[in-house]
Amino acid sequence: MGYSQTKIGRLAVIESTWGATSGTFTAVEAAIDCEPPALTLTEETLTIDGIRSSFEEPTHLSGSKMNSTMSFKCFLNGWYNGTPGATDDPTASMGTSRSIHPIGLLFKHALGGHAVSDHAQDLTGGSASAITHGGGDTITPGHAYMVSTVTSGQNGIIWVKEDTGPGTITPAVNLSSAPDSSVSTNMYSSHVLYLSSGQVSVPLAFQYQGSDADSLVECYDCSVTSLKLSLSPLGPPELDVEIAIGSWSAPGGGSAPAAYTNQFPTLNASLGTNGARLMLNGSVQQSVTMECEISCEYANALSHASDQGLAQRVCTSRTTTTSLTIPATALHTDLAGPGDTKGILQLDLNANTPGNAMSLLVPNTVVRESSPIGDSEGLISVAYTLGANVYTADSGSTAPADTPFRVAFL
Repeated sequence: MGYSQTKIGRLAVIESTWGATSGTFTAVEAAIDCEPPALTLTEETLTIDGIRSSFEEPTHLSGSKMNSTMSFKCFLNGWYNGTPGATDDPTASMGTSRSIHPIGLLFKHALGGHAVSDHAQDLTGGSASAITHGGGDTITPGHAYMVSTVTSGQNGIIWVKEDTGPGTITPAVNLSSAPDSSVSTNMYSSHVLYLSSGQVSVPLAFQYQGSDADSLVECYDCSVTSLKLSLSPLGPPELDVEIAIGSWSAPGGGSAPAAYTNQFPTLNASLGTNGARLMLNGSVQQSVTMECEISCEYANALSHASDQGLAQRVCTSRTTTTSLTIPATALHTDLAGPGDTKGILQLDLNANTPGNAMSLLVPNTVVRESSPIGDSEGLISVAYTLGANVYTADSGSTAPADTPFRVAFL
């Protein structure tokens, strides 16, 4: 008799179709670098407390599996293992040509909207607040780009607020130093996931392959219910994921997983030397801890014809919150109450590495909750929970422009 070990296995994710009961999981491309997932696989028991000859069990029937769940913690991965060239762009992160970017899929299904920026522009120079480019085309507002800077060995990430001329970009938040086209003329493009009221037309599917051939579980009609990004200035970014499962099976016939080779690079620790920075209202913001959470609520559209009675999940609410604990330097300005605005927030991670960087933008934050005074390892601190307020300051209106919460993989 063989026993399946929890720390040996593989978790893979793909986009599927509603009602599917099988899928194609490419082990290397779709694998998630995560802790062992917590799977709560349920099957509803249907019964009535009917009359019987004595106190034996009544008749039980097997019902739907649609109330199952899964959760796991993972690192963040970039979309390209190597340095993207002049013709590479994150189109591949949607699985169209090169591979599936698992973390990008999770954010897409949580936030509801996604777009890929073009890669046809060349950096020509400019300043930290006015980046110039060639190419002759107007860069669409709302997208994110990575550019080289005059600070040796460092790149910077910009979110395009306006492109006038075309040829001069006004960023939502200025670069930390001026761009430098003598280092690289590439303006590395991005895959942008943004908060939308639209519906994602297809569900996710997950495959858990345990340590032997008999430990195979496949989950279908899956939806992201929560993503929580946790950061500290000393550690790597971590993502807690919660999934609602519509259907599952344990088909057997799998095989023991090969070496866990993930072709997607892992983001480094959130250090300045790796290109990390947190900007709030145009200034560098110190922080003790930071969490960003995306929560989704769904209504179930039911159907007799569906495998487990679930025709589709319809997202009825998406909520984004950003929680900051910061050391207080001037209480008369640090303190804020519900309804106060804190300006634009931009978080850049691993920005020195094209293909393995991430940026988060909340262009108009509003305080939801505040904890005025606390103690963080001997320092007076204040804590905020910030929401994403309405934003209309981009020069365009086609999403991701003017959207209130965005994540980009560059």
